[in-house]
Amino acid sequence: MSHHDKDHVPMPLNTPAFSCTGCGAVALNADSLCQPAGRVRKSDWCGTESIDMPPFCLNDRHTLRYRCKKCGRISIDAPLLCEPEKVPVKE
Repeated sequence: MSHHDKDHVPMPLNTPAFSCTGCGAVALNADSLCQPAGRVRKSDWCGTESIDMPPFCLNDRHTLRYRCKKCGRISIDAPLLCEPEKVPVKE
């Protein structure tokens, strides 16, 4: 386990976030997404398996993303995930 993993503190389930219609990612700030769909709460996705979403932004807007080791959800912000891991940057 890396130093970052030990320091990770997931945000509470009532944390508001935004979701992207383009790639399915979630973020704390709508400006971080290429196609913000609207406001959601962490409880809307946390603990459920994510449907297959593209691992990268469809518009190539973001290269640094995180995937939850538990459910597969993609996020711009690691604290929105229970067990975040960096998604490798595509070549």
